[in-house]
Amino acid sequence: MRLTILFALLLAACQPLDAPPPGFGEAVRHNMKVQMVNPATTAAAEEPGNDGARAGRAMQRYQEFKVFPPVSPVSATAEQK
Repeated sequence: MRLTILFALLLAACQPLDAPPPGFGEAVRHNMKVQMVNPATTAAAEEPGNDGARAGRAMQRYQEFKVFPPVSPVSATAEQK
């Protein structure tokens, strides 16, 4: 029983804290479909989806100079300085 609980806790520690954004990986899947050998599948390959509402909000923020500042990455070497 204790081993099961320990294993569950260790497995939960591997779970990422944040989920990928919506549409994550669509461009890669599209590029993989386009580069297939069978030419019939390339014509049917769907283009990556665009979220019009999300793009509209981004353009509005850009025009109003209220763009979100980029988040600087944090690494182990930066914390040691």
